[in-house]
Amino acid sequence: MALASIWCFACGYLSFFFTDCLMSRWLINYTPQATMVRLLTIAAVNAYVTMTDLRLLLPGWIGIATTLTVCYHITHQKINIRKETSTSINVFSIASYITMVTLLLHMHLYKPDYPPMPIVTWGQAAWQRVQDSGILSNLGGSGASSSTSSSEL
Repeated sequence: MALASIWCFACGYLSFFFTDCLMSRWLINYTPQATMVRLLTIAAVNAYVTMTDLRLLLPGWIGIATTLTVCYHITHQKINIRKETSTSINVFSIASYITMVTLLLHMHLYKPDYPPMPIVTWGQAAWQRVQDSGILSNLGGSGASSSTSSSEL
Protein backbone atom coordinates (compact mmCIF):
# COMPACT_ATOMS: atom_id res chain seq x y z
CA MET A 1 0.00 0.00 0.00
CA ALA A 2 2.88 2.37 0.76
CA LEU A 3 4.44 1.81 -2.65
CA ALA A 4 1.05 2.28 -4.32
CA SER A 5 0.70 5.57 -2.42
CA ILE A 6 4.09 6.74 -3.69
CA TRP A 7 3.02 5.96 -7.25
CA CYS A 8 -0.37 7.61 -6.65
CA PHE A 9 1.36 10.84 -5.64
CA ALA A 10 3.71 10.54 -8.61
CA CYS A 11 0.67 10.12 -10.88
CA GLY A 12 -0.95 13.19 -9.39
CA TYR A 13 2.16 15.22 -10.04
CA LEU A 14 2.58 13.86 -13.57
CA SER A 15 -1.09 14.27 -14.44
CA PHE A 16 -0.98 17.90 -13.33
CA PHE A 17 1.71 18.69 -15.92
CA PHE A 18 0.10 16.51 -18.57
CA THR A 19 -3.42 17.89 -18.22
CA ASP A 20 -2.28 21.46 -17.63
CA CYS A 21 -0.84 21.84 -21.11
CA LEU A 22 -3.59 19.76 -22.69
CA MET A 23 -6.27 21.83 -21.00
CA SER A 24 -4.88 25.05 -22.42
CA ARG A 25 -5.06 23.52 -25.90
CA TRP A 26 -8.51 22.07 -25.27
CA LEU A 27 -9.91 25.38 -24.07
CA ILE A 28 -8.77 27.01 -27.32
CA ASN A 29 -10.41 24.36 -29.51
CA TYR A 30 -13.37 23.20 -27.39
CA THR A 31 -15.97 24.61 -25.02
CA PRO A 32 -15.32 24.50 -21.25
CA GLN A 33 -17.92 21.73 -20.93
CA ALA A 34 -16.11 19.55 -23.49
CA THR A 35 -12.83 20.21 -21.68
CA MET A 36 -14.39 19.10 -18.38
CA VAL A 37 -15.64 15.91 -20.01
CA ARG A 38 -12.12 15.13 -21.20
CA LEU A 39 -10.65 15.75 -17.74
CA LEU A 40 -13.31 13.61 -16.08
CA THR A 41 -12.68 10.84 -18.60
CA ILE A 42 -8.99 10.78 -17.64
CA ALA A 43 -9.94 10.63 -13.96
CA ALA A 44 -12.49 7.85 -14.60
CA VAL A 45 -9.94 5.74 -16.47
CA ASN A 46 -7.48 6.16 -13.59
CA ALA A 47 -10.14 5.18 -11.05
CA TYR A 48 -11.24 2.12 -13.04
CA VAL A 49 -7.70 0.83 -13.47
CA THR A 50 -6.94 1.06 -9.73
CA MET A 51 -10.20 -0.03 -8.09
CA THR A 52 -10.41 -3.62 -9.30
CA ASP A 53 -8.36 -5.43 -6.63
CA LEU A 54 -6.10 -4.30 -3.80
CA ARG A 55 -3.33 -6.56 -5.06
CA LEU A 56 -3.40 -4.68 -8.36
CA LEU A 57 -3.04 -1.19 -6.88
CA LEU A 58 0.72 -1.06 -7.34
CA PRO A 59 0.76 -2.36 -10.93
CA GLY A 60 -2.21 -0.12 -11.74
CA TRP A 61 -0.54 3.06 -10.50
CA ILE A 62 2.75 2.11 -12.13
CA GLY A 63 0.90 1.61 -15.41
CA ILE A 64 -0.84 4.97 -15.08
CA ALA A 65 2.42 6.77 -14.26
CA THR A 66 4.17 5.12 -17.20
CA THR A 67 1.33 6.06 -19.55
CA LEU A 68 1.27 9.64 -18.26
CA THR A 69 5.02 10.01 -18.65
CA VAL A 70 5.04 8.63 -22.18
CA CYS A 71 2.00 10.68 -23.20
CA TYR A 72 3.47 13.82 -21.66
CA HIS A 73 6.67 13.45 -23.66
CA ILE A 74 4.84 12.60 -26.88
CA THR A 75 2.40 15.51 -26.65
CA HIS A 76 5.00 18.05 -25.53
CA GLN A 77 7.82 17.36 -27.97
CA LYS A 78 7.26 20.60 -29.87
CA ILE A 79 7.01 22.75 -26.75
CA ASN A 80 10.27 23.75 -25.09
CA ILE A 81 9.46 23.11 -21.42
CA ARG A 82 12.71 21.76 -20.04
CA LYS A 83 11.96 22.26 -16.36
CA GLU A 84 8.70 20.29 -16.37
CA THR A 85 10.18 17.61 -18.63
CA SER A 86 13.16 16.96 -16.38
CA THR A 87 10.92 17.12 -13.31
CA SER A 88 8.55 14.51 -14.74
CA ILE A 89 11.48 12.20 -15.47
CA ASN A 90 12.87 12.77 -11.96
CA VAL A 91 9.51 11.99 -10.30
CA PHE A 92 9.16 8.79 -12.32
CA SER A 93 12.79 7.78 -11.67
CA ILE A 94 12.59 8.33 -7.91
CA ALA A 95 9.36 6.34 -7.60
CA SER A 96 10.86 3.56 -9.75
CA TYR A 97 14.02 3.36 -7.67
CA ILE A 98 12.17 3.26 -4.33
CA THR A 99 9.85 0.56 -5.66
CA MET A 100 12.68 -1.52 -7.08
CA VAL A 101 14.73 -1.45 -3.88
CA THR A 102 11.72 -2.20 -1.69
CA LEU A 103 10.51 -5.11 -3.81
CA LEU A 104 13.99 -6.62 -4.10
CA LEU A 105 14.48 -6.35 -0.34
CA HIS A 106 11.05 -7.87 0.29
CA MET A 107 11.72 -10.70 -2.14
CA HIS A 108 15.10 -11.44 -0.61
CA LEU A 109 13.92 -11.34 3.02
CA TYR A 110 10.53 -13.05 2.81
CA LYS A 111 11.05 -15.75 0.19
CA PRO A 112 12.94 -18.63 1.83
CA ASP A 113 13.27 -20.54 -1.44
CA TYR A 114 14.60 -17.52 -3.30
CA PRO A 115 18.15 -18.21 -4.52
CA PRO A 116 20.93 -16.22 -2.87
CA MET A 117 22.15 -13.17 -4.74
CA PRO A 118 25.61 -13.80 -6.25
CA ILE A 119 27.08 -10.52 -5.02
CA VAL A 120 25.96 -11.27 -1.46
CA THR A 121 27.42 -14.79 -1.68
CA TRP A 122 30.71 -13.46 -3.07
CA GLY A 123 30.84 -10.76 -0.40
CA GLN A 124 30.24 -13.28 2.38
CA ALA A 125 32.89 -15.62 0.97
CA ALA A 126 35.41 -12.77 0.68
CA TRP A 127 34.68 -11.64 4.23
CA GLN A 128 35.15 -15.21 5.46
CA ARG A 129 38.51 -15.44 3.65
CA VAL A 130 39.63 -12.16 5.25
CA GLN A 131 38.64 -13.44 8.68
CA ASP A 132 40.31 -16.83 8.12
CA SER A 133 43.55 -15.32 6.86
CA GLY A 134 44.05 -13.29 10.02
CA ILE A 135 44.56 -9.97 8.22
CA LEU A 136 42.21 -8.19 10.59
CA SER A 137 43.91 -9.59 13.69
CA ASN A 138 47.31 -8.39 12.44
CA LEU A 139 45.94 -4.89 11.92
CA GLY A 140 44.37 -4.71 15.37
CA GLY A 141 47.47 -5.24 17.48
CA SER A 142 50.12 -7.72 18.39
CA GLY A 143 50.29 -10.82 20.49
CA ALA A 144 48.09 -13.76 21.27
CA SER A 145 45.09 -11.72 22.41
CA SER A 146 44.32 -10.60 18.86
CA SER A 147 44.62 -14.08 17.33
CA THR A 148 41.26 -15.38 18.54
CA SER A 149 39.14 -16.80 15.82
CA SER A 150 35.60 -15.74 15.05
CA SER A 151 34.26 -19.12 16.21
CA GLU A 152 35.66 -18.56 19.73
CA LEU A 153 33.81 -15.26 20.03
